[in-house]
Amino acid sequence: VMAAVNAGCVRRSQALGAYPGAAAAVTYRDEAAHPGFFAAAVSVGSLALFFTSLAAYPIRWILFRLGLLPGTGEGPSVAAMDQGYLLVTGIGRGAKGGKVRSILYYPTDAGYRDTARMLCESGLLLALEPHRATASASGVLTPASGLGTGLLDRLVATGCSFSVTSA
Repeated sequence: VMAAVNAGCVRRSQALGAYPGAAAAVTYRDEAAHPGFFAAAVSVGSLALFFTSLAAYPIRWILFRLGLLPGTGEGPSVAAMDQGYLLVTGIGRGAKGGKVRSILYYPTDAGYRDTARMLCESGLLLALEPHRATASASGVLTPASGLGTGLLDRLVATGCSFSVTSA
């Protein structure tokens, strides 16, 4: 779902110089892992249904009436959020063949809880530790170009885990 946004964010961060020492040509790809074909098919079908319902009012109305889409102010239950998590794995390959793997783990629902936490920690970083924000430019910045590792440090201190290893 976020592939187009994430790819643009990575390209913009690269253009702003957020990755010192990185090669001029950075290739980015966003993928989702599923435990099997059925799970992948359900995921793709759900996304297709969701975006179709957003675009077509009659379909959206029917889905609301059937209780298949949440109404205004509704969302996941606390139990569902407690079961959620997000695991982001990055693999970097250098021009000389070196390879590293990074893993960023969000221990709870990333769709609401950890998105709110990321937003709060970004604001707190700018308000309480502006010297740790890495913005060297002004204008439209990305989290990497504007907040740098200061945000990552705050996220790890409040529940995430992050590691980088040779792959």
